[in-house]
Amino acid sequence: MNFNWSSYLEVAEILFQEVRSSSGQEMDFSLKEAKIRSSISRAYYSAFCLARNYLRDIERDSELQHQRNDVHKYVIDKLFKSEIKELRNLSDELRTLRRMRNTVDYDDKIINPYILLTNADKALNRANKIIKLLEELSKKQEK
Repeated sequence: MNFNWSSYLEVAEILFQEVRSSSGQEMDFSLKEAKIRSSISRAYYSAFCLARNYLRDIERDSELQHQRNDVHKYVIDKLFKSEIKELRNLSDELRTLRRMRNTVDYDDKIINPYILLTNADKALNRANKIIKLLEELSKKQEK
């Protein structure tokens, strides 16, 4: 059975909710930050993997399997070049989400750590939007 990449989004939402619900309670700031960073990262990977699989399974992209160096850029660029307007819009959302993920996965210090909470909320919304659109487009293609 294939992994359900939407599960990463569920994990992201759980982590985000844990931080939000602990606002009045004691929680190590570093642990809060790790949960927020992980939430953004998992939201991206959920959306990215589902977009990759859409290209592979629905669009039958034969070049995708040969992408090893930067499959993330390939997927975003391929969506951007699509004839389907919704996929072109989706590429912008995914590109923004990737930038957010890169920041939380690679930057040691965030200039304003409190913005992380806002960014996590935005990342979750973007990922949900991407996944919903991919589901709608997949259903249209199946008909």
